[in-house]
Amino acid sequence: MNFQSKSSNKLNWPKIIFAGILVCIIGYQYYTKNLAGPAVAQPEANQPAQNHDYSVNFPDQGNQGNGDKFKPLKSKGESEEFFTSAGGKNLRSPAGLIYGMGGGGEHRTDHVLRHTEDQPNRNGSHGVFNAKGNDAFRLIDEAYELVKAKSRQVKSESSRGNMAHVIDMKRQIGYKGGKSGNSRGKPPLSKIKLILANGDRVITAYPY
Repeated sequence: MNFQSKSSNKLNWPKIIFAGILVCIIGYQYYTKNLAGPAVAQPEANQPAQNHDYSVNFPDQGNQGNGDKFKPLKSKGESEEFFTSAGGKNLRSPAGLIYGMGGGGEHRTDHVLRHTEDQPNRNGSHGVFNAKGNDAFRLIDEAYELVKAKSRQVKSESSRGNMAHVIDMKRQIGYKGGKSGNSRGKPPLSKIKLILANGDRVITAYPY
């Protein structure tokens, strides 16, 4: 004798549909987290702002035909090539200074270029070059030549494992900006502070 009721033979469609939707949601979440790949990276919030009209284009590592050919730093309307490649994202100046990547993903050339513009709201002082673009790097090369020549215009000392050179250029090469400099009428500066690692790798350079 069959004691099973008629109602037990009927499928519970609402529960089946709900279970199906739940499975789809769980499957989609798994796919987006594990199979779809990482999301597009967002710009770094603390990335230094690039306000200057200059850019550095590095060698195309994926183009075997071009090798290390690239367009060096240029100002608007400037055609002369200045830097040569020192491998990867390292650039070599005519005097032999090497500019590579620094902390926070900033290239040392971009760090130096920030000293070609005043930052009047910056606390303290901010040394600013009068020169722009490649002319600023030519000036730094000139200072480095005095370092290599052991000129009396150079005062050097060890600084946190690096060498800090203060070079008297015997002429105005910039001014003191920032809040401190602006409050004093932007005093002129005639020295360059050049901090190097391993003798030729630029950490920073600015009017001092």
